[in-house]
Amino acid sequence: MVRRSAWLGVALAVVMGASASARAEDPDNRTVITPGRTEATPFDSDRAVFVLDRERLDALLPDDVPDALGALPGVSVQRTNRGAATPMLRGLTGPQNLLLVDGVRFNTSIFRTGPNQYAALIDPGMLEAVELVLGPGSVLYGSDAMGGTIGYRTLETRFAAGLSGHVELAGQSADLGARLAGLVAYGADAVAGWARVSGRLHQGLRAGGGAEVPMSDFSELDWATRWGFEITPAWRLTALYLGSTLPDAGRADGLPKGDVRRSDNLDNFGYVRLEHRARRGFLRQLEVTLSAHHMREENTRWRCPTDASGTVADRAGCVDLDPDVATVRSVNLDAVTALALSALARGHALEDRLQVTVGLDAQHEWIASERSDDPSARGNFSDGSTYAMLGAFARVEGRPVLLPGVVEVVLSGAVRGTGVFASAPDLPGLGAVDFDHVGLTGGGSVRALLGGRLDLYAGVWQGFRAPNLQETTVLGDTGQTFEVPNAHLGPERSTLVEGGAKVHTAELSLALSVFRNALSDAIVREDATYEGQSEIDGKSVVRRTNATEATYRGVEAALRAKLGDRVVLEAQLSYIDGEVTGASGDRTPPRRLPPFQGGAGLTWRALENLSLGVDLRFAAGQTALSPEDRTDPRICGDPSGANALLSPCTGTPGWTTVGVGLTWLPVPALTLRARVENASDTRYRVHGSGYDAAGINAKLLARYAF
Repeated sequence: MVRRSAWLGVALAVVMGASASARAEDPDNRTVITPGRTEATPFDSDRAVFVLDRERLDALLPDDVPDALGALPGVSVQRTNRGAATPMLRGLTGPQNLLLVDGVRFNTSIFRTGPNQYAALIDPGMLEAVELVLGPGSVLYGSDAMGGTIGYRTLETRFAAGLSGHVELAGQSADLGARLAGLVAYGADAVAGWARVSGRLHQGLRAGGGAEVPMSDFSELDWATRWGFEITPAWRLTALYLGSTLPDAGRADGLPKGDVRRSDNLDNFGYVRLEHRARRGFLRQLEVTLSAHHMREENTRWRCPTDASGTVADRAGCVDLDPDVATVRSVNLDAVTALALSALARGHALEDRLQVTVGLDAQHEWIASERSDDPSARGNFSDGSTYAMLGAFARVEGRPVLLPGVVEVVLSGAVRGTGVFASAPDLPGLGAVDFDHVGLTGGGSVRALLGGRLDLYAGVWQGFRAPNLQETTVLGDTGQTFEVPNAHLGPERSTLVEGGAKVHTAELSLALSVFRNALSDAIVREDATYEGQSEIDGKSVVRRTNATEATYRGVEAALRAKLGDRVVLEAQLSYIDGEVTGASGDRTPPRRLPPFQGGAGLTWRALENLSLGVDLRFAAGQTALSPEDRTDPRICGDPSGANALLSPCTGTPGWTTVGVGLTWLPVPALTLRARVENASDTRYRVHGSGYDAAGINAKLLARYAF
């Protein structure tokens, strides 16, 4: 029955689309920055580019940005615990993908390599758009961008707009969650800015079928402000500051064996950017950006008694952290402070047929780590570790054939050098460790634009990712395993070969991409020992190592069609396959390989102030499991709650969910939105996640603008 429902989703996706509201503006004509670090459009680019604009973010009513990203091709969102979410891009996860805020690096060297919360720390209400570029972005952005790049674009500052703002209140039924947010904006002739504060509170989550997810309550507070100062018509100064706190978020995927935890996150990020723009001459753009990022995370672990089978003896007492049942095992406090400087210049020549962009990026990080429950013990990292990156790039784009509206041939190429330098004092068993990695990456593409409506492209792009401190120096329990350091871990590299086609007319937008991403020296886990033991507290001891290679192959498609003035259809499909080849030559599926999946929806603008929509998402079952997947209780755990693995494990079942939505503006200043997700109350789990997804969930939002 599950398989039939998944294939039903495929059939519907062919004839429907995945939009939450009918939009007058064509998304293929919107300006994007992320693909080439300069202004372009999704259609006129040589990469697979997808955009979530402000209107779509509003209509989806997402809990966080990853919740909305799950509606795009090539993305699978894994959640181990509430308040956290990891977008997997073309099968790669964690620091293998790069997060940007207005083009500024958000990743740090202590990002966990598996599921993490970092992509969910930014309030979607403070964003103008989210840009997704699939495939390696290392040539332009340096280390980490292997699976893709996610660009968060904060709300623009609008000059000469006067005083404005809005207040919004939202709620949802699946966890009795509530959110209150407010924004105030001001725009004069030479200065403009905004400030926003948003707070949300979530109770225990009701999953599909009625079960409550343990330790799923959490709260979050976000704040941000951005200001622009027009020094002259050609020079502008922009400053941004945003922060978030996510206190006391629980994680219970280890509950069957009596292992639970709660974490506190505090994040502060900001930048100052000086920018010059010109419409004539060779130099068209010059910008210098200074940024700072401080992230603090405290993780407290509890251990609860187990019975003879190794299953938690008092489940309720463990969930409630009853002091008579749950004993604190450790309290780890990790913090990173990063300072970065980047510079970029763009020039035009030959009547704008030639464009040259050059840039420089530098970042230095300082890490503090301790066991606050035992100051004499080592934290997750060596206290006082440092991590630095330095890179420079050049990109050239030319149009040797330029007959606007008839045919254009576009050639582009880029090259980058990246250096990563790290130091970790007092690494257990190794002493002080210093390591550095240098990588040279490049790439290029050729495109043919025919009639201004068809873009055929093909390209080859390289990726480079140096191991971070979490992979090389961490020591301790990281969730499902006990990790030990590997000071000899090297970087992983990739080569992407991609081809595709994009169709763009007033009524139809279609994007199709086919790719093969080959990783060499891919960073994977292998069995290890610590102090002569292969298990610590029942968890396997592992370390990171470089495999021989890993290969990912896939297809992505997205469709948007207008049927008259009031109906919009959209659809998206993604398929990916892959394998990892170990040093011994054995081949296995990659870890948490996403299944065949997609989404569909239909929107009808019934009146000028009223829109109605229906949509679905689906995923086929995933039976291609890596050896680690088969020992991961999130995938192969006993559903009864016992500390046991299913044997044989058949993987994650397929699923289909249906949602409906409404947007109504009774008066121009008031916007009311309603959305029901998982209307059939299906019990399902996204492959690799640590808990079942929400059951039927009614969401409401009211926004008053002034």
